Amino acid sequence: MSAITPKDINVDLAAPDIKSGLFSTKFRLAFLSLAVFSQFGGAFLIIPILPIYLRARGISPSGIGFVVAVFFLATLIAQYPAGKISDSFGRMPTFIFGLVSFAFGALLLILNPPYFILILARGLQGLGAGSFLVTSNSFVSDITTKEKRAKAFGVIFGVQNGSICIGAFFGGLFGIKHTSEILWSSVGLSIFAIISTILATHGIKNKVRSKPEDNKQPIPFSFLELIKSPLIKGAMAYSVGLGFISGMYETTWTPLLIGRGAATWQVGLSWLAFGLPFLILSWPAGHLAERGNKKVLACSQVIFAGAIAALYPALPSVRIILIFGVIEAIAVVPGGPAMQTLVTANQDPSSQGRIQGIILSAQMATQAIAAISSGFLWGYQTWLPFVVAGTITFLMGPAAYIFWSQTAKKI
Repeated sequence: MSAITPKDINVDLAAPDIKSGLFSTKFRLAFLSLAVFSQFGGAFLIIPILPIYLRARGISPSGIGFVVAVFFLATLIAQYPAGKISDSFGRMPTFIFGLVSFAFGALLLILNPPYFILILARGLQGLGAGSFLVTSNSFVSDITTKEKRAKAFGVIFGVQNGSICIGAFFGGLFGIKHTSEILWSSVGLSIFAIISTILATHGIKNKVRSKPEDNKQPIPFSFLELIKSPLIKGAMAYSVGLGFISGMYETTWTPLLIGRGAATWQVGLSWLAFGLPFLILSWPAGHLAERGNKKVLACSQVIFAGAIAALYPALPSVRIILIFGVIEAIAVVPGGPAMQTLVTANQDPSSQGRIQGIILSAQMATQAIAAISSGFLWGYQTWLPFVVAGTITFLMGPAAYIFWSQTAKKI
């Protein structure tokens, strides 16, 4: 985390009315980065060993897919309500609910519960993750101006993806013999994230700005109007694409590598190899998203990610899979900041949370579908989930571009 510090964020990101000093925007972004790093790192400690843990308990591949899907379904259920609540009552309540819910789910898992309690625990963790993710993205928009938002999202997405992969690496490194220690670590990291979140949000009221920025093409307020907006439709297509491959990877990535002869630490290493480019390149990626064609950058991410996903089953060794993972990560880093900056450019402050809820709900819904279907497809042919999810993701890139082409040429 030393690479993401207030000192390194040497640009004035602040939106109007943000305090200076200890609680300046630079420090708020740093505290939020710590919270994101802790929460997502802790959440993904369990991911490399979860399929092995469940399989050892006699759960079928389709049952494993359902356990993974429950997490995504709960995340989906939480996201739009969390966005709406955070718009109305401030970011702090949904931040705290999300982190406490996730930690309680981890505590239930420590008890080595029966299958139905396992489902409940992953559901609680999904509710927590959904609330936290929507609120953190909305908070970035709260504390930044349109001109500097891409850099801020670059930092947060870099920390998020880097922490996911670092967490997965250490989870794979410690392995299934240390499941209890991994889960206790997840609880501790959630507590640390609560402290960081309190510092990040200290003294901020719900509405940082009282009106939209340069409202040449205002994003409407109501739910129905929001989902009719070409900007939101494009963002939903983008999110659906990423959702399909993300849900598929949750179910099939570990079995794919194990089938190539990988040890659990190598499974974790594969996550780390994918995440480090995000952590290292997040700041320059934000610069690129700020200056480049945001529509092209975001759509290219989806197209490239889909094409690579379909190729993975054909790669013959763990080493080659790791190399392709690094290449994929480097290529897609700017996509997330570009999409978020594109969508939030003229956002009404009172609908920030709702917009994030809609976008992330689209991703989580497809992740849940992909997680369940990938378990079944894997049981039929091990290459099939990769090709199906990769193809759908690939097609979502042009779909997003078509929607975004209906908006102003430059946003």
